[in-house]
Amino acid sequence: GRSLLPPRATMRAVNERRGPGTPEASRVLHTVVGIDRYPNYLQRFSPAELSQLEELFKKYAEQCAQAKAGILSNQAQLQCITAPKEGSPPLSILRQGPLVMVLAPQLVYALGFSQETSVSDALSMAPRISEAGLGKIIEEECDAAFSVPALTREACEALMQAADSAHKVLVASGTTYFGGRGVIFVDDLGAGWLLDLLLLVANVIAARLFPRDTGLREGSSSAPNEGMLDWRHGFILKSTASHASSARPLVPHTDDAELTMNACLGRNFEGGEILLGGLRGTDDEHRDLNCAADCYVPQPWRALIHLGRRLHAVKQLQQGERRALIVWFRSLRAVRSGVCPCCLLNRRHDGKQGDCISGSRWNRPNDPSAAGVS
Repeated sequence: GRSLLPPRATMRAVNERRGPGTPEASRVLHTVVGIDRYPNYLQRFSPAELSQLEELFKKYAEQCAQAKAGILSNQAQLQCITAPKEGSPPLSILRQGPLVMVLAPQLVYALGFSQETSVSDALSMAPRISEAGLGKIIEEECDAAFSVPALTREACEALMQAADSAHKVLVASGTTYFGGRGVIFVDDLGAGWLLDLLLLVANVIAARLFPRDTGLREGSSSAPNEGMLDWRHGFILKSTASHASSARPLVPHTDDAELTMNACLGRNFEGGEILLGGLRGTDDEHRDLNCAADCYVPQPWRALIHLGRRLHAVKQLQQGERRALIVWFRSLRAVRSGVCPCCLLNRRHDGKQGDCISGSRWNRPNDPSAAGVS
């Protein structure tokens, strides 16, 4: 049938800069590397040049301060969100209860937890993986993209209700996220504990399906459950067919993450299929995203898991309302500690982190003792 994605000429618009570059950002990156690598690096510049650099760093520092103030303000406003609809427990009650009220029971048992395990216990103890149980619940939807039963219906309803209440509060105060696409950050709902649970799940799955891309290397002494993913960010996305701005297709893009989890929270809808392409920085990058074999139809309460650097898109929502919980996972200490953003995005660090300016061996090619971490 007819493709519901933008023309192929614009397929990578989200991932590539079109037009002039960003000399300010480039200058800051060069300066940071110089300060890190060379003694007395800043003494090379004149007082006027140092004043310019100072203003550049101040600009970015002010953006950090403004973002922090906005987040704290939003979280303060949303503390009042506690009352759920009748018949569904709020997130705060789920936090105090058993794990099987939050995560899908099949997933709970595959992680080695029991029906009596509480959320608090799960967050404080290492999982005892049932490899057989894990193998039964993981389904490969297409090449290197997998789905698992993720959340219970009660947890999904609680998330959606909390997001609806939060949206009303933030809109009333003139605050919106991401251009008003109905996005609510999970941490702002006081549900960071849920993201911590999903981080645990992501580490278990990544160690078995994506070890190299998430920080585990061949011959590594790290246990497969130890967890190389150490950062998470999650948000709830609402798309409604009756609102053109939220129902429009999401053009092909990659995520700034090692691993992406896309959990369908529910509601009745048609359309909104997820299309999966190749990995950024590989020969497979230009794979046609309109290929039917790489199309995933979201299933309520299940999560699709794939590498963040994999190109993906979302088709037009045709009918109803679609809710998704998107979680990005990163490995700050294992993957990102020795590679710059450019090499990371384009996978040039693959096995040769020492050759990157952020690696352990940069500009020292003849020193065998300075071999980078592979």
